[in-house]
Amino acid sequence: ATGGAMLTVSDERILAAMAALARDATVFAEPAAACAYAGLVKHREGGAAIGADEHVVVLVTGTGLKDVAAAVRATGSPTVIEPTMDALGAALAERARSTFHPSRGTP
Repeated sequence: ATGGAMLTVSDERILAAMAALARDATVFAEPAAACAYAGLVKHREGGAAIGADEHVVVLVTGTGLKDVAAAVRATGSPTVIEPTMDALGAALAERARSTFHPSRGTP
């Protein structure tokens, strides 16, 4: 026996994992690919210990371009801007104002 385990994850957890992977790791994953990360998060929330000397690898093999509708459900509709550097700069500045909270020091 390997000592392994299995668990299930909800669609909501998978969508949250897609958003977290995009935000924190700049990985655009499809739902099936984000499922493994959703399982890891659920496993840790359930009290599973991962030692300081242990490494965890989560394979994310499917691109979010396979299921753009799921990506929109996970993260919301994309911001549409004019294709100019000025418009890009303005959109990034607005995003920074709306997500950065100086009192907390983090977005």
